[in-house]
Amino acid sequence: MATRSTIAVEHADGTVSQVYAHWDGYLTHNGQILVNHYDTQEKAEQLISLGSISSLRPKCIPDPAKTHSSINPQDDVTVYYSRDNGEPFVAPILYPTVDNYKKNLLCEEYDYFFTEGQWEVSGGGGYELVEQALEIAKLRENDE
Repeated sequence: MATRSTIAVEHADGTVSQVYAHWDGYLTHNGQILVNHYDTQEKAEQLISLGSISSLRPKCIPDPAKTHSSINPQDDVTVYYSRDNGEPFVAPILYPTVDNYKKNLLCEEYDYFFTEGQWEVSGGGGYELVEQALEIAKLRENDE
């Protein structure tokens, strides 16, 4: 069963773009990858520019000298529905403002949002920094 998530980025003009990510949306996977590998505005925008994601990985652009598809993915390269599965491209959902995004967003188990140079996450409640949520998740794991 998939742990679905969404990934959104606030742009310099105040608009927000959001895509769907199907697999491994939980904090210790998608959250950790976003914080570690998509930690700048440019990287976050490049990540979502290719549309909805099947499986998030540390890189979004494959080595052009090697085959990359959903059936035969390159190690550590994100798999996109359109580019890698041959499905029609669905552009990211565009919200005119952050308030509009937070009121109307496509909700999944985890919603990741890049704003002001940081990743935030909501698991159905308010937003918190992904790094703080990861620390709490790791403390809970140690207590079990």
